[in-house]
Amino acid sequence: RFYTSIGMDLVLLDMILIQLHALFFFFFKQKTAYEMLRSLVGSEMCIRDRYCFVCVDTIHDFDPAHQEVATRVEASGDKRAVMFKAVQQATERTISTSDSHTGEFFWAKIKGHPWWPCEEVAPTFAMPAPPGQKLVIFFETHEFAFIPDENIKPFVLDDPDMLGKVGKNKQLQAAVQLATHAVKMKAIASKSLIRA
Repeated sequence: RFYTSIGMDLVLLDMILIQLHALFFFFFKQKTAYEMLRSLVGSEMCIRDRYCFVCVDTIHDFDPAHQEVATRVEASGDKRAVMFKAVQQATERTISTSDSHTGEFFWAKIKGHPWWPCEEVAPTFAMPAPPGQKLVIFFETHEFAFIPDENIKPFVLDDPDMLGKVGKNKQLQAAVQLATHAVKMKAIASKSLIRA
């Protein structure tokens, strides 16, 4: 019985060690996986931010303004509604994640919000701008909206009238800085092209 008891205790201890090992291994693997994922955030974002059409033997980059979008939607037959919704979602995300659009910068006003710097978005298949409106994306927030022409003003550097309306809104101040930088970079690029 003494040996049997020791044997049972050893079996029990062995089972506890196995469970502890499994528990340790689980948390260790979880932590390792988290660290790996955290280190790959940039790469993951690059992958997720790239939208494309996947065909049987090829992959085509998604361009929301390209005529190919219309061709593919029309060719989708009874799946047209599903394809159009997918194209619309990809268009919205492409607009939100793109670093540059038309290079036309404005101040835009939405009811209940201050004047905000923005950039005009090129016409798209899934989100065409209504007559008398522009599709714009706002600096800093990455939100976009259709704005009537009467609620849009050109973004001019060192405009005392518009800059005086910025106030102490930190997010708006950041948006103005981004827009100012974009305008300056556009001017530099234009000068480089003229010299070339």
